[in-house]
Amino acid sequence: HIEWCIIPRGFEPVPVQFEFDRNRMFDILGDEIYRGDPYVFVRELLQNAIDAIRMRSEILERKDLTLKPRIAIQVTESEDGYMVEVSDNGIGMDEYIIKNYLSVAGKSYYRSCDFEREGLKMDPISRFGIGILSCFMVADRIDICTCKDSYTTTKPEQFKISIPAKENYFKISRPAERLEIGTTFKVFVHKSKLPKEEKTGKTIDFDVTEYLKRTAGFVKYPIYITDRGVETTIYDPDTQPLPG
Repeated sequence: HIEWCIIPRGFEPVPVQFEFDRNRMFDILGDEIYRGDPYVFVRELLQNAIDAIRMRSEILERKDLTLKPRIAIQVTESEDGYMVEVSDNGIGMDEYIIKNYLSVAGKSYYRSCDFEREGLKMDPISRFGIGILSCFMVADRIDICTCKDSYTTTKPEQFKISIPAKENYFKISRPAERLEIGTTFKVFVHKSKLPKEEKTGKTIDFDVTEYLKRTAGFVKYPIYITDRGVETTIYDPDTQPLPG
């Protein structure tokens, strides 16, 4: 047993360190990184979906199993805004990933030692661990459903997560019903948070399909979109067979 007796000399022993205003940090990151682009969260969630599918596919290939990739995006409109749902049949998330990566801004799983230990060949698109922040540029609520593939983990888990606001705690539950393998993000977009047209001052026409037509042609997996009842499939004919 050692009894310490430490006396400060030449400085005041005041316990001061950097603290962060969470809401202000969200605003700064959103403004500086995303420049007010109302569609950027769609791009970020799409990148997450691609990485998740690539990871699950590579792990299954080790077991001589194959995966038919699927990314689906659904948009519905209400009086106050839109619900944008982005689903994939990728690797899914467990409790460890949720606590240590999803909920920690700036900490990317795909740039971590945990990911490196998997020994995969894939080069992830996701890099900075701040994609979920982009959702709160246009929304105050996000719901997530996620389920791990039993072939890719020793502990299959599934969760429903609700984030009612960026400053609130996550609400996490373990649903009794069986979820589909992969992850679904539901982002509840408020029309009041969308940019306005310079000439008219009216809220922009929020058109996810047109945005993805311009930006997602490079994706090696087909993207199935249902945007307010209109169905569209985006795929790269050079890397994909015609979707059935």
